[in-house]
Amino acid sequence: MQSFKDFIKENLSLEAILKALDKEHEQTPEQDEYVEDLNLQEAKAKGPEEGKVMANTKGVMHELLVGYHLNGGKHMANHANKNGESAKQVHDKLKSSIHPNDYKKMHARAKSAANDLRPHFEKNGHKIHTVHWTSKAGDLESSTGIKASQKEDPSDIVVTTHKK
Repeated sequence: MQSFKDFIKENLSLEAILKALDKEHEQTPEQDEYVEDLNLQEAKAKGPEEGKVMANTKGVMHELLVGYHLNGGKHMANHANKNGESAKQVHDKLKSSIHPNDYKKMHARAKSAANDLRPHFEKNGHKIHTVHWTSKAGDLESSTGIKASQKEDPSDIVVTTHKK
């Protein structure tokens, strides 16, 4: 008859114990999806990472904020973009994907740019009248009445002035 000590040595080696534990803790594909979902929820809860803003997002946000400041602190009038979103809706969507510190920097730069541009528009008795967001094809003609393709005039903001 085998002794208890020999039985333990034979059947419960460290390797056998680790193998049994690994099998017990293997994750199913459903558990893997659950863990991935938890990781995504955690990332969303943390919010966007500072300094990780894509160049296109920065560019669109800059034009939206410059227009906002040129327009007296109101979002620009526009023709809904290809997704049917207004300038404010696009601004709000982009803002939610940007770290607050990055947004503050973008906002300050755009305000400074608008303050630098304003005197160029407001010369010889002129005052800014309207500011339009013209980012998609056809917006320029709708806004100004001038037929031009995006290739001929890729303007994303149109400013009109009135004489005082």
